Amino acid sequence: MEKSVGILIASTICLFFLLGITQASKESKKPHFFVEGIVYCDPCRSIFKTNLSVPLEAAGVRVRCTDPKTHKVTFDMPSVTNSTGFYSVRVEGDHKNAICSVLLMESPVENCNETPCGKLDYETFNVTLPSNKNNDNNNGNIRRVNDFYFFAKEASPKCKREFENMQDIPKLKHMIRCGPFTYM
Repeated sequence: MEKSVGILIASTICLFFLLGITQASKESKKPHFFVEGIVYCDPCRSIFKTNLSVPLEAAGVRVRCTDPKTHKVTFDMPSVTNSTGFYSVRVEGDHKNAICSVLLMESPVENCNETPCGKLDYETFNVTLPSNKNNDNNNGNIRRVNDFYFFAKEASPKCKREFENMQDIPKLKHMIRCGPFTYM
C-alpha cells in the first residue's frame, strides 16, 4: 500500500513537471520582437552624434503600437535606458498590421531635456520581419531604430571646434517630423 502511494505521488509530481514544461514551451513560442535604440544628450543641438554626444542613463522611452483602422492602442510599454543610453523593449504579440513607434519621453538631465520637436519626439518603425537579411535595422526579431537626442539648453562652445574638425558632417538618415512640420 505504501509503495502504491509513493508511486502515485511520484507520478503526480512528474505529471505537474511535464505540464509546466509544456506551458513554458507555449509561452516561448508566442510571437514577439525587441525594439532597441540609444538616447544621447546632444550638446551641439545638431541632431546627429558627435564626439561630444553623451549617452543618457535613465532616459524615458515608450514603445506604442496602434491598429491603423481603429487607432486603438494594441501595445504600450514604457522603458528607461541603461548606463550606456541603450534600451531594449520586448514587444509581445503579433503586431504586423499595426503602426508602431518609439516615443522619447523624458530626460533625467535638467540642462539637456529639450527635443527637436518640442514636447514629443518619435520614430516609427516597421514590425514585419525583413525580407533582406542584410538590413541593418531589422535583424531577426530585433528592430533597431534611429538614435534619439535630447538637446542641451544652449549649444556648447566646444561645438564650433567639433564641427571644424569633422571631415564629413553626416547627412540625416531621416527627416525630423514635428506634427505638420518637417526639419532637415
